[in-house]
Amino acid sequence: MSADDDNWEDMKNLWALAYHEAGHALVAVACGGRVGAVRINPQAGVTHVWFPETVDGYRGSALSSLAAAPAERLWLSETGTHWPARERLLDQDPTGDRATAAENLLEIPRPLRPRFAVAETLAEALVRQHWAAIVQLADRLYRLRKVGPVT
Repeated sequence: MSADDDNWEDMKNLWALAYHEAGHALVAVACGGRVGAVRINPQAGVTHVWFPETVDGYRGSALSSLAAAPAERLWLSETGTHWPARERLLDQDPTGDRATAAENLLEIPRPLRPRFAVAETLAEALVRQHWAAIVQLADRLYRLRKVGPVT
């Protein structure tokens, strides 16, 4: 593997992280959350999100947690990027986004709690609805490595 190959892998990883975190951030905003800062580096990303401790807040937090994987998958699809290892990684949930979403959903009283699969579908729909804004934020995040607050 050459230095150019390593550089391409780093660039792909940064783009994937930028879309991952932009998905979290913009779905959080769409669901009434506040986003302080979003950061990425070649190894990881973080989105600082706050939601009120209410039914709507827990639902919004769950949807925001679940939005990252569909944002990455849509980026992979739209750019024609063939990256099977990344797709497998998304299925494995190494960041714990699915677990975080499940914890938030459990805070919602049972009669009001959406099923996990329904929440995943809603998160993906929100990603598609806000895709143009996610693309813009991911581009800024890729270039600057830190963006915030996000509104």
